[in-house]
Amino acid sequence: MNAPLMPGGREHSARDGVRLFIRCSGATAGPERGTVLLTHGMGEHSSRYYHVIRRLNATGLRVVAWDLRGHGRSGGARGDIRDYAVLVDDLLEVWGLPEIQASGEPVYLYGHSLGGQITLNFAVRHQPRAAGLIITSPWLRLAFRPPRWKVAIASLAAMLWPTLTQDTEVVPARLSRDQAFLRSMPDPQLVHHRMSARMYHALTAGAARAAREAVHLSYPMLLVHGSRDPVTSAAATEEFFHALESRDKSLIIVPESLHETHNDLCRESVLDQITAWLDARLDRQ
Repeated sequence: MNAPLMPGGREHSARDGVRLFIRCSGATAGPERGTVLLTHGMGEHSSRYYHVIRRLNATGLRVVAWDLRGHGRSGGARGDIRDYAVLVDDLLEVWGLPEIQASGEPVYLYGHSLGGQITLNFAVRHQPRAAGLIITSPWLRLAFRPPRWKVAIASLAAMLWPTLTQDTEVVPARLSRDQAFLRSMPDPQLVHHRMSARMYHALTAGAARAAREAVHLSYPMLLVHGSRDPVTSAAATEEFFHALESRDKSLIIVPESLHETHNDLCRESVLDQITAWLDARLDRQ
């Protein structure tokens, strides 16, 4: 099934001049109840979330989705960052946009994989006035051990050639059991599979920091992970959930699902559970 193309977006210039591509899609059912700020994962882009956005719009939620620097239609080197802080700073800039702040309605942060990791670190560092966090398949720990030769090259390159990129080897078969659905997604040419040595080390450190520090967050939080995710560790998400100090926390481990639960065979059930979680909290506002 081919999803309709997402509506056009606009560009926002980050503090260092890098162009960030922003999309905003309004509620399609009833009065607008709130906003979801969605951050995608490594190597992908916001167009791959149009079916998720439509479901959220139908729940009465505006959705703001953006392309990370070096991804999709945003500027910046593909597969490389100078340091981790720029990713958190970019999310802070998007958080401050009028599309997020002008309505005065509750705002929920939604992050997938690397986007989940960045969202957690952003929440720790800046304590935004968010109504809750939805974190799917977060990169808190990888589910596999990278080949020793590749780690050795990355370690050496981090000192001698930090911008050297290598293939991430994350193939579609590791993301979803529904390959036809993945093939139907728009803008496949915007997906990339590269990561520099310094980016690998920055994201690995960011994962460890999120797992260590974000457990002290008190936001309402929904964690979703596929039980057979071969990319990021479902066990790490379960450990994080049990250590999480929030009094309002929920964990969904999706049986048999791979990395992208929202794109797998179970996607309708997963989206039903996400929207139900949001509905329950929006009804309390």
